[in-house]
Amino acid sequence: MYALLGLRCAQAQDLPIARVLSRHLPSYLCGAYLGCDVGTVPAAICQDTGQPVGYGASKVTRSPLTGGAVKPWALSFDGQEIAPRAIHDRFYGRAHLAFGWRGADGGLAVPWEKLPDYFAAAAGDAIELFGPGERPLAYCFGWMTHVIGDGLIKSVAPGVDLHLLDGKYTPANRPIQDLVTFHEIGEKELGLNWKTLLRDLVETPIEPAQTHYMRA
Repeated sequence: MYALLGLRCAQAQDLPIARVLSRHLPSYLCGAYLGCDVGTVPAAICQDTGQPVGYGASKVTRSPLTGGAVKPWALSFDGQEIAPRAIHDRFYGRAHLAFGWRGADGGLAVPWEKLPDYFAAAAGDAIELFGPGERPLAYCFGWMTHVIGDGLIKSVAPGVDLHLLDGKYTPANRPIQDLVTFHEIGEKELGLNWKTLLRDLVETPIEPAQTHYMRA
């Protein structure tokens, strides 16, 4: 949502970057979503259907599809079985920069006031190291909108104390926040076609620039 609103503001001001983002809208939106929430993985597998259920490190005890048993989901990679929590702890801070770091990685956090410099360096590298072409740059701009958007909605940005429907952002009130964003703002106010936007997003590849700016 912040990415789409940011694009509209850039278009209203006729900024040159707006034309780049419009030409590569799926990559811009992919960067805004998977460019940060790269740990978007299932929590478990429904034993009855074999379908993934749940989200990330959340605890799922019964299948929401059938009410039956579930088994924990894990990423099989290089002979290892990696749990969603381990994926989250390793990558969330690296994608969000200013917050979300875990354990010994806490010292790697980028101070909020230093984010513009980091973003500028990442954008420059998207052109110089991962070009030619505008697509990697559009992807990076999408990622930037997610970092800033999360910093605002989660009251991480200095001086911002955002009161939502029932207080500050929490995992418990997130579902209602998402429903309001999706229906009341996205569909009714902005006239967005979520089905088309999300279909294009999931069919768009993650850019190699992502592992670079995440220092993975």
